[in-house]
Amino acid sequence: MNTRYMATLLVFSLVSVSGCFGFDEREGPSFGDDDDDDTDGDDDDDLHPEIMVVPTDLDFGTASGTDAETVKETLTIHNVGEDYLHVTEIEIKKGAESFNIPDLGHEFVLYPDDSVEYTVEFTPSTPGENTGKIVVYSSDPDNGETKVNLTGQGNWPSIDISPSSVNFGSVSLGCDKESTISIANDGDEKMFLTDISDNVSEVTTSGLFTPATINTNNSKDLTLTFAPTALGAVSGTLTIQSNAWEGTQSTSLSGTGIHGSTETDSFVAEAGVSSADIIFAVDQSGSMDQRNKFLGSAFPDFITALEAITTDWHVGVVTNDTGCFDNSGILDSTVYDYANLFYTAVLNGGCSGGSPDCLTEALLQLSDQALAETTTYGCNTGFLRPGGALHIIVVSDEQDQSASTAATYLASYENYVSDPDLLTVSAIVDSNTYCGDGTGPGEYSTAVTSTSGVELDICTSWYNDMATLAQATKVTGATTSSFELSKTPDPTSIEVEVNYTTWTTGWQYDSTYNKVSFDTDLNEGDIVDITYGTWGCP
Repeated sequence: MNTRYMATLLVFSLVSVSGCFGFDEREGPSFGDDDDDDTDGDDDDDLHPEIMVVPTDLDFGTASGTDAETVKETLTIHNVGEDYLHVTEIEIKKGAESFNIPDLGHEFVLYPDDSVEYTVEFTPSTPGENTGKIVVYSSDPDNGETKVNLTGQGNWPSIDISPSSVNFGSVSLGCDKESTISIANDGDEKMFLTDISDNVSEVTTSGLFTPATINTNNSKDLTLTFAPTALGAVSGTLTIQSNAWEGTQSTSLSGTGIHGSTETDSFVAEAGVSSADIIFAVDQSGSMDQRNKFLGSAFPDFITALEAITTDWHVGVVTNDTGCFDNSGILDSTVYDYANLFYTAVLNGGCSGGSPDCLTEALLQLSDQALAETTTYGCNTGFLRPGGALHIIVVSDEQDQSASTAATYLASYENYVSDPDLLTVSAIVDSNTYCGDGTGPGEYSTAVTSTSGVELDICTSWYNDMATLAQATKVTGATTSSFELSKTPDPTSIEVEVNYTTWTTGWQYDSTYNKVSFDTDLNEGDIVDITYGTWGCP
């Protein structure tokens, strides 16, 4: 076959080739006067062009939409007639977004038995079936508009999110609730998830991380967890980005934070703690001689600071394994020359060799022995007062070498106070292992931390901080002004009433100790009601 004319037909989105030959009328240009005489005397009235387009149906099969795959087919235009065939225009009448003819050139003429070929390319623009139509306009008197049907299958991944929205409902503050969504690929190609995000700070995602691949006809689960941090409704959007035909998809999220429960704690203001019973347990090993002199000399400063909060104090010095206050007796503000008695007491007793010869380096254990002697027939009877604050102060440059742990001794100490909150353990010890044997304070620090005591570093000028040590004694002096709540509250929900009158100011919530404390002293017998919503699961 004579293929004098060749062309290539490409399929691209949104291309129309209408009018590409430059003619306004589809009948094409005139090639002479139809009334001209036949100069050669022949009769040409029976000679006509005849167009044949092969094939009249082009099926491109399947192409990948995500890869912008292009499939090619060939279209041939023949002149099977006996006269010239004038092709005036080739138009993509339908489906220009998927089918395209790039290099059409201009109008052309086919001699009898001549043909021209075009390569047609298909790039799918939608998933599923893509259809189009090519129309060839020519001078064929019987078939001036020859149609070619175009079909091709576009393959894409297709995303389906179920459910399309998630409502967590009401969830208590401090709790959380999970919900699962399924992300399915209902398409014909692998789906690649590139990002999963949401704009709700109370919602976290787990179980599926990007990038992720979901094969055809498969799904993966994403777990959403809602943990509200405040009361009220929240809402937002979960956004999933992928290569699916549908593009970025969103799922609505909503939930409401509520209190786990509403509690009311009721109290009656009681008389405050005014008496303080203070034990000094002092290491008598050889390395402590000079430090104990500092302690004795600083005792007046300690008493001055203590009497700023209470004048009702007892002090006992324990150095001997018996636990008795042998060298000091029970000191108080009425004892003559109590400062010199204290000075002498902290320099005597114990043993110079230290542990294990005696308890002089086991001061938690020695303090426990001193408390045991406060009973009716003990050598320290009369030292403790009911309802009073108990402050144990240990002084050593070595770590504690008691037989048990700080927790064990603290549990024992609590038996000697009416309320564990009245117990304080403080320490003057080798906090930073600068001196002594370099082993640090050991269990002494644990006891101090557990009772909110004060720890002074014996390797520094600790004797200048005796006021800090004295003020750690838990003496309230007036009526109860601090009340521990039975459950953990949402601080923003706390409402306080005193004698059935609401107080919006004049009190503070201390999250460390879960207490409401008043800025001023209450009167003994005042009724305090504290209402609050709780954190935590019901």
